[in-house]
Amino acid sequence: MNHGELLRKASDTDKKAVAAIGMNFRTSDLDHQDKVMLAFAEKLTLDHTHVTKQDLEELRDVGFSDENILEIIASVAFRNFSNRLNVAL
Repeated sequence: MNHGELLRKASDTDKKAVAAIGMNFRTSDLDHQDKVMLAFAEKLTLDHTHVTKQDLEELRDVGFSDENILEIIASVAFRNFSNRLNVAL
């Protein structure tokens, strides 16, 4: 089962909406909070040396607590680690 199918089943989202998220989450029907979180996750993954306190403030500004932010960071870090491990093996 791929990530899109897992998302569809876990959130009861239709296939078209899941495909739109996968193609470009910024233009999808996700709410603003989810888009901010995904933009942060993308930056942490692709440009981690440029993550700043302002990025964390943006997460707080849309309603994420410090605990939520730590969970987001840990989730992104774990997925990056596991993906790189799988690729290397």
